[in-house]
Formats: sequence, C-alpha cells, structure tokens
Amino acid sequence: MKRSAQRPTRAPTLTDVAKQAGVSRQTAGAVLGGKEHLFRSETIDAVRNAMEVLGYRPSAIGQALRQGRSGTIGLIQDRLSYRTQLNPRLLSGLEVALTGRGLQLIFAGLSEDADPPDVLRRIVAEGFLINYHATPPPALERALTGTAPAVFLNVVLPALAVSHDERQGAFALTTRCFERFGSVGWIHGRPATQSDQMAEPHHALGDRRQGYLDACAATKTETWFGDWLWGVNQPAIVEQLGRLLRSPNRPHCLILDDGLETCFLAHIAAAQAGLEVPRQVAFATFGDHHCDNLGWLMPMALRDWNAMARAAVAMLCELLDGASSVPSQKISLQHV
Repeated sequence: MKRSAQRPTRAPTLTDVAKQAGVSRQTAGAVLGGKEHLFRSETIDAVRNAMEVLGYRPSAIGQALRQGRSGTIGLIQDRLSYRTQLNPRLLSGLEVALTGRGLQLIFAGLSEDADPPDVLRRIVAEGFLINYHATPPPALERALTGTAPAVFLNVVLPALAVSHDERQGAFALTTRCFERFGSVGWIHGRPATQSDQMAEPHHALGDRRQGYLDACAATKTETWFGDWLWGVNQPAIVEQLGRLLRSPNRPHCLILDDGLETCFLAHIAAAQAGLEVPRQVAFATFGDHHCDNLGWLMPMALRDWNAMARAAVAMLCELLDGASSVPSQKISLQHV
C-alpha cells in the first residue's frame, strides 16, 4: 500500500525522497545518480515514484559532482579589446553547439596583470575555449598544461586551434576583384608609433597581405600598396585615404584590409575627391556580414563564425572523449 504524500512546505530534498520511498538516502542518491543497474526494479520504481509525488528536482551541481563532471565549458579571453574580440555570432554559435551536446558555456576575462592559473582554478569546467586574437600569454599556455583540455580560437597554432583561412580568403577576394575591375591595390593600417600598445598584429594582417601577393603573382600583375595610420581621428584617416585616392597611378579597385569602418571612410574620401564609386574607384574589404547599403554590391570576404564555433566545439569534444591532440583547422571565408 502506497504511503500518502506529505508534501513539505520547503523544497523537497533527497532525504525526503528516500523516506517517501522507504529506502536509505544512499540508495535514493545512487538510483538518481545513474546507478540503476545496481538495484531491483521495485526499488527503482519506488524512488522515481517518490520523486514525482514530492516534486523533487535533482541539483545539477550535485549530480555533476557525483558523476565527476561539471557539464560546463569555460570561455576565456583577455579583457583588453585589442587583444581579443568576441563576435556575437561566434558566441551564439558556441552556445548552440555546446547546448546540442549537453554542455553549458561559462565566461571569464583575463586581465594582463592577473595570474592565469588563478583564473583556471576559479572556473570549474570540463574544458576551455581560449579566444585570443593576439599571441596568448605564455603563462596562460603553461597553466593549461596538465589541466582540462583546451582549444584556441582565432590564433594559428599547429594543433588544438581553429582560425579563419585569411590567406586563401584574400587570394580569392583579390582574384575576383581582378576579374571584375582589372587592377587591384592593397591598403592597410599600421601603428602611428612603434610604441603603440595596440601594435601587436593579428595573424590575419600578414596572412591577408600574403594572399594578395599570391593572387598578383598568379595573374602576373604588378602590386600596389598604400597605408594609413592607426590611432588617429577619423577626419585624419579620411585625409590620408584621400591622398591615396588621388594618386595618379592607383589601381581601379582598392582592397581595404581593416574592414567596414575604414571602407565607410574611404567612400567619404572618394566623394571629397570627386570620384564616383564604383565607376572611377571601387573598394573591397573583409567583414562579418555583407554590407549592401553603400549604393552598390561591394565585394567582401566574410568570416564564418558559426562554422568556427562548430569546429571548435567538435575539436574540444574529441579531447574530452580521450584524444591526446587534434590537428588545427582553418575555416574558409565566404565571398559576396
């Protein structure tokens, strides 16, 4: 005969479930902790019936501790934005990919003066995703040795890293611009001073430039370079770009290596110089989404953040399943 349910005024506990089922607390905990194979079906039914009658919901933290798993993945990046940037599409993609595997994402920022091992001690996670656009601090890499598995995002490493194939992306973008406009130049930014703390380049800058050179070599076309300075105000950038646009030998299309913001400024500079876009001068660039509100379909190479998220999570899960190492992977850029 079933006992009548005495629903407590407080939240029911595992002890309440055990008392309702007529078993020990250890037995109830084992049944709900995934060890049903150790007990008779009558015991399992009694515990589960008591759980349903009382409205008991197991603690996720308690279950994780009993199973030796946290179900969480730590996302670590630097708090200085020039060293690491978290694209919203990448964050969303990581969350979706991890949720699909029953994992949850937690976040931590790493300051330059922090002790990286302390960050790792504070985060209870089964693995880590390290989002760094610049060279990761050596102390962080040392701290990861012998701890939970980790995969790096947006940096180029021989193994355990996922990045975009910027060189191939620049090659494809340059080739398309040659086919469409005939002649193509390259404009990129550089630090205003050698002591500029933001001078540490992301790998994309060198890889994209090399992709442009590869495309020029493949088409046996002369290269053309121009640059402008980081760390100055927008009117000064417009003035610098205007001087480049007024160069008598400039190509018909200019690829701007610094993304959409600089491309907007280049359109302003072209208007001030009396040049019609794209009939007299065309622009192309890199970005995270296609921009079609400048009055024409500007060629762009786009990063695929969702593909990066899926690849990084799949790589990390291989490590969690016991793989000792996984080769790095490059994600192709999309073109519009």
